[in-house]
Amino acid sequence: MSDMRNPGQVSGPSEDGYHSPMAPDTLTVEVVRRPPRSARLSLSGDLDYDSADHLLRVAGQVVRDGCRDLVVDLSTLGICDSSGLGALIEVSHLCRTADGRMRLAGAGPHLRQLLARTGLDEVFEIQARTGLGPSTSAPTGLDASSGSPASGA
Repeated sequence: MSDMRNPGQVSGPSEDGYHSPMAPDTLTVEVVRRPPRSARLSLSGDLDYDSADHLLRVAGQVVRDGCRDLVVDLSTLGICDSSGLGALIEVSHLCRTADGRMRLAGAGPHLRQLLARTGLDEVFEIQARTGLGPSTSAPTGLDASSGSPASGA
């Protein structure tokens, strides 16, 4: 459980999900669990050097609580720097290690361009909408069902 003396932890379940305290002036992570093993993490603010660890703490707690399939909603995210990208990579790895998956949703044009320039659009599953339903797009160049390279048409 979170309290003001220990601001880096996820608070316990509330009526509408989990809420995490804000990292210093940069990032808010709202977590809504969807039993049995899914959750949506909605990021608001900036995902950068100062806040990347905050995301990792929250995501780690959510995975430890049994959620293996995460949708990370980026629709209200401001800045995302290289530390933020690194944190997203680590969250994806946490999910895979727990036999789950991470999907990104709501990425704006600037972030989509950054993902393309870094090749992470080939690594992350990116969906157009922010719900927990089936993904609307698979990683580019991969067969969505097998994860293997797509065959040429």
